[in-house]
Amino acid sequence: MSSSSLLCRLVSFRHLSHPPISRSSVVFCFRSLSNRPKNNRFHSALLAALATTKTLFKQTISRILSPPDDAQVFKTGAHSIGSKVLAGSSILGLGGLCYYGIIHHPDIIPTARNRHNLWPDHVRWRVRSAFGYLGLSAIVTAASTWAIFRSRAFMRLIHSAPWLIFASSLALQIGTGVVLLTSSYTRGSYINVKEFMWLVHCSLLGITIAPMCYVGGFLVSRAFLMTGSIISALALLAYTAPESTFLPWSLPLGMGLGIVFAASTGSFLIPQSTRLGSSLFAVYLYGGMILFGAMLLHDVQRVLQTAEKLPFDPDRPDTFDPINAAMAMYMDCLNIFVRFVQLFALQEVAKRIKK
Repeated sequence: MSSSSLLCRLVSFRHLSHPPISRSSVVFCFRSLSNRPKNNRFHSALLAALATTKTLFKQTISRILSPPDDAQVFKTGAHSIGSKVLAGSSILGLGGLCYYGIIHHPDIIPTARNRHNLWPDHVRWRVRSAFGYLGLSAIVTAASTWAIFRSRAFMRLIHSAPWLIFASSLALQIGTGVVLLTSSYTRGSYINVKEFMWLVHCSLLGITIAPMCYVGGFLVSRAFLMTGSIISALALLAYTAPESTFLPWSLPLGMGLGIVFAASTGSFLIPQSTRLGSSLFAVYLYGGMILFGAMLLHDVQRVLQTAEKLPFDPDRPDTFDPINAAMAMYMDCLNIFVRFVQLFALQEVAKRIKK
């Protein structure tokens, strides 16, 4: 095959790019190739092929990063698909609740709802303590968020050095979380190291939530009510479902968490006004809601099973840790709440743009 036919074949792929390669550039390359000596034609064809490949690559990247056809990012196809998937998942969860918890007879499918009357006192204490710490964690974080948001000096510091406050709070949250999870729990004692680190950790989470209060009290209250409704429905689903229904989900949930984390990092680096950035943010928003809802089902059922099957010796301290169990469920609830706030804020922005 001659170098001229090779160049023509390379040029024939110009219809795959957008916008197409100009005809004048093709004519210029062909004339330059023809005027060169015979022994340099292969070298010129190779350079032309590399130049064409480079042009195609640049045009492909520019098209991926180009703004969507609609100026309103919230109304892009990714967000529309995400909202439909989220609605379908909610309907599926309610259907599973009716199917597993209500229709079947207690003697056919054993559930925690059918066994709670047979629980001994230590199992009742374990379940009650875990969900009690879950509610107290939400109260502590809400009080910390309100105090930080009402503090003008602290909010001024957040606005003046947002990256420094974000990095510092993240490091403190990770440090207190590690100490919290690794320290032992002592039942019946006053505030020990674990409970103190639990209070500090839940208070530090308020630094992350406080800037979201700028969207308005109505949207935050709406997100709180929606989160409470979703959490109650999911917890009831895990309570009435057959045992070990959601426990095998550990591996898929871990993989999904990696995907959501990658989408979150990509949406942070790539502007959301682009197609790619908008799609990544949709995966982070709607995919995160579905993921942490499924993780809540898994964690609630894991707490119930651990409370039932963990050995208990009256002569020794109880090895069940209600704070660790509560924090696993609380982080799922907090992630759902944050995404509801972002979703309602995007809806409010879309309404204002439409007006």
